[in-house]
Formats: sequence, structure tokens, C-alpha cells
Amino acid sequence: MDSSWLKGPKFLWEREIVAHENSPKLLVGDPEVKVLKTDACVTDSFLERLSRFSDWNTALNTVARIKRLVSRDRSMFISVEEREKAAHVLIKAAQREAFEEEFKLLSQTPSKLPKNNKLYQLDPIIQNELLRVGGRLRKSNATLELKHPIILPKEGIITQLILDHCHKKTQHQGRGQTLNELRASGYWILGASKVVAKFINNYVTCRKMRRPVEEQHMADLPADRVEPSPPFSYSGIDCFGPFYTKQGRKEFKRYGLLFTCLSSRAVHLEMLEDLTTDAFLNALRCFIAIRGAVRQIRSDQGTNFVGAKNELEKGLMNLDKERISTYLASKQCDFLMNVPEARHMGGVWNAK
Repeated sequence: MDSSWLKGPKFLWEREIVAHENSPKLLVGDPEVKVLKTDACVTDSFLERLSRFSDWNTALNTVARIKRLVSRDRSMFISVEEREKAAHVLIKAAQREAFEEEFKLLSQTPSKLPKNNKLYQLDPIIQNELLRVGGRLRKSNATLELKHPIILPKEGIITQLILDHCHKKTQHQGRGQTLNELRASGYWILGASKVVAKFINNYVTCRKMRRPVEEQHMADLPADRVEPSPPFSYSGIDCFGPFYTKQGRKEFKRYGLLFTCLSSRAVHLEMLEDLTTDAFLNALRCFIAIRGAVRQIRSDQGTNFVGAKNELEKGLMNLDKERISTYLASKQCDFLMNVPEARHMGGVWNAK
């Protein structure tokens, strides 16, 4: 029995090695050989990690706790001094990244910026490793933040966090209030007016509060509103009141029934002794007897009289609409009622 299969894989592997050793070697200058070399470099910026934060206080607390790891301090509360040191670290990192050239020029002797530099007008100075606005208030007794505000770049996560913090402190006020808060807090942002305006314009809460109120597109007016017709051929009615009247020594409630011509906007008034169907039909009879035949009457299902709203709504709900429609049908008149809670459909008679 042939036992060569027991060492078959090993034999094949040895043959491949021999074939590889006997193959011609590659020449370094061979033009037909192309060697690709790629260098992979991963950079991670400290400020880029801060883009995960959306609040300035949270960023300060996080940096303060990280600095505690060095001293192995495990106390619970973060002091004001620790927050100030954390703010110093963050602002210093933002300035070193945005104003690297300015720091080099100001560290030289003499320290002077060229006139074409973007910070030339601010007469910047370096104090406590931070770039601040210069000026003529160095001998003043005012605070350092007021005399020499910290310079911040237009863009950057630190600028956005500080701007967001100051804007929230002003309770989402406008550009002027936010700028004043920035100055009072000791910050000077380059081109601050445009930066703040752009920030507020993109802020979701401010856009919701300042955006114009949406209005629904109204439908076309009905034909009885725009076509000429005899007075009161197409009318709208509404009730108002109550009014207290005296008959002898007794007081009685009386209501008004308003008829408005939808074409000419003429007005006719009738008095209702109460809000019953009979009283309403009597007022309609008087109206038709004086003004003539009516083709159509429109009405809503509510009132705009605030003081008697509940009483009027209760009385109007008790009206027998079928009985009223039957009476008007005998007079060749249609009785139409608007849908509930659609006050805009009765704007003609409600405006009177």
C-alpha cells in the first residue's frame, strides 16, 4: 500500500518553497515593478473631542475632573477655582490653535504685529498665557476681564460653547443683549456682531420664538358675498346680549338679533324676549315682513359676547333647527349653519 499520501501536504509545501527559492529575484530598478507605500497617521485633536459637549458648564466640569486625576483628588464638588483653571485650559488651547502666528510675533522683542494682521486694531497683549485686548486702561482699578477681555476666534467649539452660555444667561434675548453679556463676562469675539446674529438665527429655540405666525390660506368667498343682489336677500344672523330692561319694578333679560346683508352689509336689529324657538321665529317674521323675501340665511353656532357666552350657547343649542328650517322653507328661504368652532366663516356678521 502506497503511504505517500500521509505526507502529501508537507511534500507539496516543500515543493512550493523550492520553487520560490529558484525563481528569479526582483531588481530594485526594474521599471516593470511598482511598489506602493502608504503611511497611515491618525491625529486626534483635544478640541475636536469637545465637540461632543453642548454646554459650557459641562465642558468645564469635565476638564476639572480630568485635572483631578493627576492629584488623585476624589472630592465630590468642583470649586470655583477649579472651574476657572479648566476655563483657562480650554481658552488657551483654542487661542493656540487659532492665533499661533500672533503668539510667535508677540513673544519676540519688540512685540509688535504688522498692520495687515487681523488683531492689529485690538493692540493685543499676552497675560497669564492668554491673548487679551490691549488698550489704555492698564492703570485702571477695574477688573481684568473688563480692562482686557479675552480674544476668541470667530469659529471653534470653545467660541460656540461660550456664546451659547452667554445667550442662555440673557434668556434668549437679541443680539444686543447677548453682546453685552459677552463683554461683561470678559470675552471679545472677532466680528462678534455677525457671529452672534448668525448664532441666534440658527438657534432652534430662538427660531421658534421669533418666526412669523403661520396663517392658513383662506378659501374663496361664496357667491352670495360677491354677487350683487337686493338688500337682505342673502343675510347672516347672530345673537348678542343679554341686556337688562325694566318694566315697572321688575328686571327682564332681553337679547338682540342681528341681521346683516351679505352683499350690501346693511344691518337690521330685532329684539328677543328670550332664547326660545318661538321668540326666534317671531323675530324672523318681523324681519321678513319689513325687509321682504329672503333667499338664504346663514348662522353660526356660537357667540362672541364673553359675558353671556355660556347662556347664549345653551339657548342656541335648545333652538329647534328643524322647525326653523321648515318655517323658512315655506318662505322659499334656505337656513344654513356654519360648522362648530368655525368663527371665521361668520366674519361678516361678527364684525358688526
